[in-house]
Amino acid sequence: ITATPEMLNSYEKAYYIGAKAEESGTEAGELLVDYFKIHPEADKNHDGKIQFVLLKGQNGHQDMILRSKYSVEAIKAAGFDPVEIAGAIANWDKLQAMNIMNAFIMSIGPENIEAVIANNDEMALGAIEALKNSDYNKGDKNLYIPVVGVDANASALEAMDKGEMLGTVLNDADNQGKAAVRLAVALASNGDIKSTGYEITDNKYIWIPYQKVTRGENK
Repeated sequence: ITATPEMLNSYEKAYYIGAKAEESGTEAGELLVDYFKIHPEADKNHDGKIQFVLLKGQNGHQDMILRSKYSVEAIKAAGFDPVEIAGAIANWDKLQAMNIMNAFIMSIGPENIEAVIANNDEMALGAIEALKNSDYNKGDKNLYIPVVGVDANASALEAMDKGEMLGTVLNDADNQGKAAVRLAVALASNGDIKSTGYEITDNKYIWIPYQKVTRGENK
């Protein structure tokens, strides 16, 4: 959970380095928007809406709430009409997401699902396994449902290379680590926090941007 200004100001040299969860949600939604703009046939029933399944992380978790909200808001902002036809808590877990998605496929029918938004890559990968069990996302362009996640983990990148997953959003841990080291050095030496090379917001925060990741024909 992001440290509040009150928390940080209670310490002389306390800072927060991280990423904004709402940004990851926005970028996940934008990945779908970009795909639907390039592939109008993804709107299977041609109603101008995106009928999607939402797989959410832990109930009450800040990242779950913000990623879910802002992914949908990004779709709306682009002029599309997002319609959540099914959604459930899958606790960031691949197996839970697969079982939930299998149930949705049985009850809704894969032909009625136009996209899957997952709060992280593990749940996205679980959804893909369920889709593959129904012969979707196995290489046939007529049997493909775009799936997006967050994290850019190795398994997600592999799934993207295979054409099974549309895209993901990178939480840039490398730059977060570099920022932390540079900030610590600056504080220990000259106290000039602006010398880190990273922008300091409100004199207390270093926000590292998320990055969209896509591969091959799914762009």
